Amino acid sequence: MRILIYGAGVIGSLYAVLFAETGYDTSIYARGKRLEFLKKNGLLYKKNQNIRRAEATILGELSDNDAYDFILLTVRENQLYEALAELKNNKSNIIVTMVNSLDSYKKWEDIVGKGRILPAFPGAGGSINNDGILDAALTPRMIQPTTFAEISGNKSEKTKQFSKILRHAHIPYQKVVDMHMWQLCHLAMVVPIADAYYEADCPERAGKDWKIMKKTAKKWISVLLCVTLIAAGSVCAFADTERTEDTAALTDGSYTIGAVTDSTGAGRMFHIAQADNDTCKLEVKDGKMTAIVRLNGQGYDKLYLGTAADAVKAAESSYIVYEKDADGLYTFRVPLEKFDTVMELAAYGTKGKAWHDHNIVFYREVPAAPKASFASVSGTVTLKWNKSAEADIYGYEAEYALSEDFAGKEQVTVQGAAKTSQKFYLEKGNTYYLRVRSIKTVNDSKVYSAWSNTVICKTTARSKVKLTSVTAAKKAASLKWEKKTGISGYEIQYSTTGKFTASKTKTVKASKTAASKKVSDLKSGSKYYFRIRTYKTVADGKSYAAWSAAKTVKVK
Repeated sequence: MRILIYGAGVIGSLYAVLFAETGYDTSIYARGKRLEFLKKNGLLYKKNQNIRRAEATILGELSDNDAYDFILLTVRENQLYEALAELKNNKSNIIVTMVNSLDSYKKWEDIVGKGRILPAFPGAGGSINNDGILDAALTPRMIQPTTFAEISGNKSEKTKQFSKILRHAHIPYQKVVDMHMWQLCHLAMVVPIADAYYEADCPERAGKDWKIMKKTAKKWISVLLCVTLIAAGSVCAFADTERTEDTAALTDGSYTIGAVTDSTGAGRMFHIAQADNDTCKLEVKDGKMTAIVRLNGQGYDKLYLGTAADAVKAAESSYIVYEKDADGLYTFRVPLEKFDTVMELAAYGTKGKAWHDHNIVFYREVPAAPKASFASVSGTVTLKWNKSAEADIYGYEAEYALSEDFAGKEQVTVQGAAKTSQKFYLEKGNTYYLRVRSIKTVNDSKVYSAWSNTVICKTTARSKVKLTSVTAAKKAASLKWEKKTGISGYEIQYSTTGKFTASKTKTVKASKTAASKKVSDLKSGSKYYFRIRTYKTVADGKSYAAWSAAKTVKVK
């Protein structure tokens, strides 16, 4: 996915950061002093009181021949027409106009072409400090998610794709029917909310500052009255609104959900127990959700929903205290309101006796487990599975072992959603257990499906070929053996030692008559050891049978 952010102000920079963190190929187009800063320092932003650099490409010019999956136009209204004129000949098909404007969309389409414009409105606020560092955050979901709609009001593949990238970047969003009417009505809260973010000392915490939000509410009511009169009593276009939160009620019971941590700094050991395959249990009772989180080890003994700074000030009763499970791992019961949302979760380290900032994301949709099968060729086993029908599959993880509990397992990661098989070269004559699972990547961490069904396979040992005779000749030896069928050929090994050190090999392709071979260029008067085995050519190499018994001869 290639995304271009046109405009490197607060809004454009924040969306560029979020898309880059998700792993999208993100570019940001800037001008003037902002371009100079970005070229020199990169896109710097503040997160959890740390300064980070986004993995985004900095552009000072655009090519008409370049094409992006989405262009997000994040400029002021007075810069809009200049920007549209510059994008007119660009090969990109979708331009998301994140512009606070009540202008006619038809005028925009007259410039870039019909069907290319997707009107939208951002859900973010903050500032770029004097040192060029972005200090911004998304607005709370209940106040202002990223909002968009087709000009026609219809749902389309375009809006579906845009929803997808927002969801993966953990950006709250909503689709509405009439974007123009929505913007008109939304003036009632845009101005007050923006003011709140600029007044807040910490934009990420603006929604939790009671004094600022109380002041914002008063402004909101005043502006709303004015807009209501302008709209002549019309209702805002909230009908048919689609939001990212999971509105589908879960019935009481137990579920398996995904859980990924995004640890920073001193908390890099804060991870979900591997035994759970980066999943955890979800309990739903009386409509309330609780995630059962198991951590690797006993390094943290209590959690807090919020930042480490808030945890220090909080009452002891607000802490989530561990319970020890049967494996001796610390288990926590974390209240959950929404899926696919980055949650601040502070953890108290037992060693350093201090709180540490962490993030955790819970995912309702864990990848579906594949269905496995196999085809065996002697010591070569090809594990097969059905291709995942889900989007954003990173690949698969396949493993095999000699025991049913997969002790001493060997694993391999198969990249690519389209891959449906993995070949293993295994010892012949053994019983093996094989399975596979799907992988998604979220915030640079892996989210796994459950394991597939276990495939049990016994590799067949090919019968040894019998070396019937070895006859000495002048600086040579002539070998004969029993002919085998269903093979690709024979491999002859010879050496001057019975342990076949410093040995050489000769290959004879299978045929109806291939049952002998003269080995030349041997050292006269030396004793040589010979042995032979069959092989079968497979896709990634050769599968061999065991060696025959050795025969010796003294070369003339």
